[in-house]
Amino acid sequence: MKRWLILLCVLGSFSFAEMITLKDGTVLHGVISQYTEESFVLKTFDNREFTVYWSFLHQINRDELQQKLGLATKTPQVELVKGVVMYLRNGATLRGRVVSKGDLVVVKTKNGNISVPRNNIVKVEKAKVPITDVYSVSEIYKKVEGRYDFDNADEQWKLANYLVAIGAVEQAKKHFDRAQELSPEYAEKSQALAGEFDKFSEQQEEQKIYRKYQLYLRAGRYKDAKEVLKELGTYKTEEEIAEYIKKIDEKEATYYTKNVASLFFSKISSQITSLSLDRKITIDEAKEKLLGDVYDQALKDVATKYSLSEAQVTSYIEKREKRNLSNHNFGRGTFVVGLGRDTSKVENFAKVKALAQSQGRRVVSQKISAEDWWKKESSSQKREWLHGFFWLNKLQIQKEQWKICPQCRAQGFVKSGRRNVSCPRCQGVKFERVVFVH
Repeated sequence: MKRWLILLCVLGSFSFAEMITLKDGTVLHGVISQYTEESFVLKTFDNREFTVYWSFLHQINRDELQQKLGLATKTPQVELVKGVVMYLRNGATLRGRVVSKGDLVVVKTKNGNISVPRNNIVKVEKAKVPITDVYSVSEIYKKVEGRYDFDNADEQWKLANYLVAIGAVEQAKKHFDRAQELSPEYAEKSQALAGEFDKFSEQQEEQKIYRKYQLYLRAGRYKDAKEVLKELGTYKTEEEIAEYIKKIDEKEATYYTKNVASLFFSKISSQITSLSLDRKITIDEAKEKLLGDVYDQALKDVATKYSLSEAQVTSYIEKREKRNLSNHNFGRGTFVVGLGRDTSKVENFAKVKALAQSQGRRVVSQKISAEDWWKKESSSQKREWLHGFFWLNKLQIQKEQWKICPQCRAQGFVKSGRRNVSCPRCQGVKFERVVFVH
């Protein structure tokens, strides 16, 4: 009875679900029902069975499973070469071979040369690193192909297995086929591998397309992401593709709502700054340019940046988040735009006006023109005025406020000797107009 219990425990230890990670990143879940030194049978939860070759697994996952099952791996180990392990300040680790030093340390990796600023490096350790960390698959293939006799079946079989170990499946097929040509004993093995190779190649292609889709999605290139889905449709059901499209639409709406308006206003602000610093431009030219060329160019630039139509850009600007209010004060230039129609909202406006009339004071007009004010005004106040003018004419104002002129205290005039002259700050309008916007 005890022996049966022990046997059941041993068998039960292998009946737990395993997570299998392939070299291309594919993850499979199931129970290993049979295994040999070359492959194992994985039974999934929907009762499907797959024959998986050990050489297709990620090395770490393969070693763990084979150790658990008591198997000694016969899969060719990835060659180790002289290199370095570089620890960076951002927490990342870089493996490769140093090719040059200086203020920028250049490291050769499988993805090409990477330049790392010396002050971003915490520590560098000399180490033996997998050849796959230093060279790309194609580079490794060029290096090792000549080491194996092309007319020797055993050599070709070894090379093919080595290439599988480094993930060079397409190149490996060529040498498996060559081994089969040279020796009939490899024919059966090659035939057994053929279906798995096709499946693995298909998985790699699917993963390649999916990575491209994810790349476009993260970069905000939603049209390109949808185009890639057409390729992914070969491997996914219509329902799955529909879910992907729904996800893109949701991300697109969120991304554009947040970024389109931000970029548009950034471009407008930049152009307003340029206009305010231009001492040669007149106020009429500045207004015309702001509401014409500047506005149109900002729309075009944003539309080009995000591959949208100008109508779509306008729509996203209108849909922008409207949480915080900002304000723009026309200040001394209020007289140019006027107080607006709804002056009844001005606090004590009627009272101030009645007071000025009742006093019956004679005021000598010394008002200046809009152009004279523009020429004398500071660039910072011009910039503030242009912002307010832009919103007043192109977009929606949330509310307005009128501040009493700090110089004349809403009298419209100031004392100049024995005379009362029009206020040089507000030009007699008594208030400064402030617009509030989202």
